[in-house]
Amino acid sequence: MNQLAVEAAGRPITAQNVQDALRKAANHRSEDWREWETLPFHESVARWERHLIERALDLAGGNKSDAARRLGIQRRLLYEKLQQFSSAD
Repeated sequence: MNQLAVEAAGRPITAQNVQDALRKAANHRSEDWREWETLPFHESVARWERHLIERALDLAGGNKSDAARRLGIQRRLLYEKLQQFSSAD
């Protein structure tokens, strides 16, 4: 459902949005989730966080200010997270 909030970007979330998100989640490849379930807690959370940020950037067309707004975080925090990702790669 976090993805739903990112995609809504501050707009009201409708019942149709929820149904669409549930349909997408049901179609998501379950093996990806199984892999994450075997990881240590902090690594699993970090991967999910990275996924949300990458998705927000994609939806925002690469615009970091818009992506931060979609995520409901300060732009500075987004930049810090992106720096952490590049350091980890």
